[in-house]
Amino acid sequence: MCETKPTPCHISHGHLPGDLNGAYLRNGPNPSLLQRGDGFHLFDGDGMIHSILLQNGSASFCSRFVQTSRFRQEQASERAIIPKLFGDMHGIYGIARVFMVILRAAFGLVDIT
Repeated sequence: MCETKPTPCHISHGHLPGDLNGAYLRNGPNPSLLQRGDGFHLFDGDGMIHSILLQNGSASFCSRFVQTSRFRQEQASERAIIPKLFGDMHGIYGIARVFMVILRAAFGLVDIT
């Protein structure tokens, strides 16, 4: 899923009360980068905040990724560089990926904090 700018929501039936003002926020996992062959587990997605703003009888939707250190590093390299806990940890390939990240971190190439 990608980020969305504030987008007006179309109300197809009925209407929203004009005095209903506030916001609904949801934090959930969404993969920003998946490599071919990567697994995906619900708990492994990059954090994304979804919001619905209710104001004066109208609604708008917006979503943004949480700008964690891992997210910024992977966006800069345009590929997943730090293995995901559930989706990538399987078999000898998963163990090798973890070992490579530890080596990269030891040489200062990746920040795993």
